[in-house]
Amino acid sequence: MEKISQRRLETRVVEDSERLAVQKENLADESIDYFDVEKLKADFASYNQEKERIDRAPFWRNLIQDKRTRTLANEDRLSAIFYSYKEFSELSDYTDEELLHPHVTKFLWQTILNSQNPYIIKLKSEHKENFFEVAFLNLLKSETLPIEVWLEILQDYKNLLSESDRKIGEMAPKIHEQVADDFIERINPDLETKLTREQILQKLQDSLLKIKDPLIYKNSGTHTPVTKVTRVNLNQDILNGIITPENYHTIAHENLHCLSTGQILEYRFPGFDDDNNPKTIVQRDAQWIGLNVRAVLDSKFNWLNEALTEILASQLSNFPPNSYQSERELLDLILKNGRKQIDIKILYNAYFEKKGKEATKGEDGHKFWKKFRAEIREAYDHDPQFLIRLDDLIREKGLGAATAILKDWDPENPVIIETRSTKDEKALAEVRAKLNS
Repeated sequence: MEKISQRRLETRVVEDSERLAVQKENLADESIDYFDVEKLKADFASYNQEKERIDRAPFWRNLIQDKRTRTLANEDRLSAIFYSYKEFSELSDYTDEELLHPHVTKFLWQTILNSQNPYIIKLKSEHKENFFEVAFLNLLKSETLPIEVWLEILQDYKNLLSESDRKIGEMAPKIHEQVADDFIERINPDLETKLTREQILQKLQDSLLKIKDPLIYKNSGTHTPVTKVTRVNLNQDILNGIITPENYHTIAHENLHCLSTGQILEYRFPGFDDDNNPKTIVQRDAQWIGLNVRAVLDSKFNWLNEALTEILASQLSNFPPNSYQSERELLDLILKNGRKQIDIKILYNAYFEKKGKEATKGEDGHKFWKKFRAEIREAYDHDPQFLIRLDDLIREKGLGAATAILKDWDPENPVIIETRSTKDEKALAEVRAKLNS
């Protein structure tokens, strides 16, 4: 009896893991076919091949396995360094354009150029200007660069990030105060329930402002609700203790994510430990971030949330929006192309209102979100599932597919957005009809 129970548990965990893996992969790459398991297998095989290539490269294998390395860089940073330099070291010819380092972050390269290691100093003295770069990359290609040199470079790079964290940490209180003042002046007038300066500062000051390692994080900023850490791009201005208007805009975008984050919940599901014994896996995530409905390894309306966040960030920072252009274009089409135009201020209020378990008892925490959904139903032929279908379509085929439909939308001849979920609904309805007959 115990074996049967165990087998059922294993089957359920495997099925759930496969489904969640597909969802997670889909969130990382919106163009992926939502249930393209073969592609996932191919990607995994490709990953294993690359991992084997690292294992076969003596220099990189020794660097990664060196205990001293682990105190200087985590696995993500080491992998990023390997893949960046691998691309350059495999080039047969180096042109001036290639030496601009589109794949190698300039701050790591700046660390290499500024290194006081005797080996690097000697190499620079033997080669002038770009020829030093060629020589350095050729050393990587031949795997003859001493590991000790790389360890010192990694230490210098770690020191650079630590110093940057210190500088932006010192600037954080003034930045948060400026965000609070600008929020009250530029955002609050559009809100029915206004945020006080104390509420804004309490949330912002409860979150750490840090620098992103550009080797690992490719976008300009991130906010992690569970750890309460906001990260922004490392740039020369921040190193000089300056927050430019563009930097402030990026911080404002991430601070809005912080201000709109709902209650952190725990999710529990069955799994196994390293010895294959059943165990309960616990993961934490925010229930809502703005308009983004969250759950572990799943996320709904993220495109809508990012579009509105960037619009609000531009209003708060008084700086032109510079990210999530496709998401903003789609939102604009949704608001204008139905049977009636929808006021974006409804979404402003829905973005900040209390939702789910965070709303107090007896309070309608979803007042403006429900109002927006009602406006959508009225504008789009009273289809109660329009927004859900649109979100499914984006996750299955990407933003481009949804934008194409909305651009050609005719309010007098509305169409049902076809997704896998709608096809499943139709198939189920047909089966039920046959059974009833």
